[in-house]
Amino acid sequence: MLVSLLLLLVTVVAAQDSRDEYWGGRKGAPQLCTQNGLPKLLLNQTGYVQYCHYMTDIPTITSFTLHFWFHLLDASRTSTMFNYGLDEGRNTNNLTVQLESGFPQCWRLEVNDVLVTRVPSPLVRVGEWHHALVSWQSLTGQWSVFLDGDLVESGSSVESRGLVVPGGGNAVSGQHQNTLHNGEDVGQGLEGWMTLLQLSRKPLYQPDSHAIKQYVKFLATSCSKDVGGDIIGWRVTPRKGYGGIMETPGTQTCGYF
Repeated sequence: MLVSLLLLLVTVVAAQDSRDEYWGGRKGAPQLCTQNGLPKLLLNQTGYVQYCHYMTDIPTITSFTLHFWFHLLDASRTSTMFNYGLDEGRNTNNLTVQLESGFPQCWRLEVNDVLVTRVPSPLVRVGEWHHALVSWQSLTGQWSVFLDGDLVESGSSVESRGLVVPGGGNAVSGQHQNTLHNGEDVGQGLEGWMTLLQLSRKPLYQPDSHAIKQYVKFLATSCSKDVGGDIIGWRVTPRKGYGGIMETPGTQTCGYF
């Protein structure tokens, strides 16, 4: 009897240690997000295309930092996390961030139809929450990609130096806008959950520095609803869902929304 109880205790402790060590792609224990309603969006791309339109005036952009939480339900398709364009029929890659499917998966950033980077990603599994951050600046062409608070890669794109993203277009999540005029999904729609998307004019300078890495680690563990959203802020920017997209409150636990 005593042996059985000891074995049970060891099993419970081991399970808790495993949960504390690895939760949704991140190490460490999950943190409570107190006083945060954490609305989240569910997109399944069944029937008509589903996407979220951010109902705000987008200014001219010469640098940005975009970060958000996401949870894939299907990793076999390319997931359009963010797409901004002036004209859905012609120029739809003024600012596009996608997680491409494949082996390996790749983070893809385009600015004004210029491929800034396509960088292999750490494995993003179905059924896990992840925090992603992408930054770029026109002056130097510097870009950086972070996943779950860790730097995936950074570099400089000569081709993107001097580019200016024009204002006045439409910003969406969940689909690439070249599919929106005919309502057909061409395999670039996000199938999963998304929350706390923030778009800021400010880039991440020196992404390899300790200070910046600590800052991004803070974003990936604090689940703040207000940090870095002077263009689009999850709490303050109105959203409109299309195609049956669902918005629902999440739990108040960072990484277990």
